[in-house]
Amino acid sequence: LQWIPSGCGVSAVLFRSLHCSCGLRFVWIVSSSNSPPRNLNAAQSPSYVTWDLSCKMDHKVNMIFRRCGLVALQMAAASFGLPSVDVQHIHRLAKERGFTNRGEMFSVDWLCELALLIWPTLRGTVEYMPTPERLTALLREQYAILVPYDCDKNNEPINRDGNAAHWCIVVGYLCPDRSQSQLIWSVQEPISHDNMHVFCLHGKSRHLALWKYTNLVESNANLNEIGDKRMTDGEIYVLPADGAAALKYKCLILHL
Repeated sequence: LQWIPSGCGVSAVLFRSLHCSCGLRFVWIVSSSNSPPRNLNAAQSPSYVTWDLSCKMDHKVNMIFRRCGLVALQMAAASFGLPSVDVQHIHRLAKERGFTNRGEMFSVDWLCELALLIWPTLRGTVEYMPTPERLTALLREQYAILVPYDCDKNNEPINRDGNAAHWCIVVGYLCPDRSQSQLIWSVQEPISHDNMHVFCLHGKSRHLALWKYTNLVESNANLNEIGDKRMTDGEIYVLPADGAAALKYKCLILHL
């Protein structure tokens, strides 16, 4: 699942098992492997042990680019075992509420309101991006964290002032720890949050992503504008009164 320094264990790794209504199903298999992990540059760390992730998917999956926030919301609801709601239906309700036009979602508060409208049993709060310590606590309690960030061409977090704003859902974490000699599964608070990585899903890829958490936080904090491309592409977008401030520094935390 992640490259780990030789002699280093992994503290408090948690995976959220998802069976999404959009057709994704993830099966976790841990085994030895010599293959480099996806989205990570193994050359940066030459002596690493690798863990494998097997990801099984329904062939009917259709990734939806523009409606990334709505797809992330659908994934979160599915992770709680809530009734499946089609993305097209979520889009229609969001449009009726005046939150979107083409599926864009430029407000964390709007996404929260939409979630509670569709699934009344959900509880949601809009918060500042959590510290690593709080994030691990939330994930161990099976909360879902939806995060807006700036998306690079390879879908990883980047800092482009919000010109490529995108949504992901954080589904797990990994904390390498040299004081540990084995894999410890979600039974305790990590001894160290240094170099913490997070597992994320989003609507631009069928692959589970693994990113450094500080990179995701920094990308979220640099959502300074809606983006020049969006302002000149001829499309009509629904924008909140406070602009990019409706996304910057914020995330949506959902639970039952």
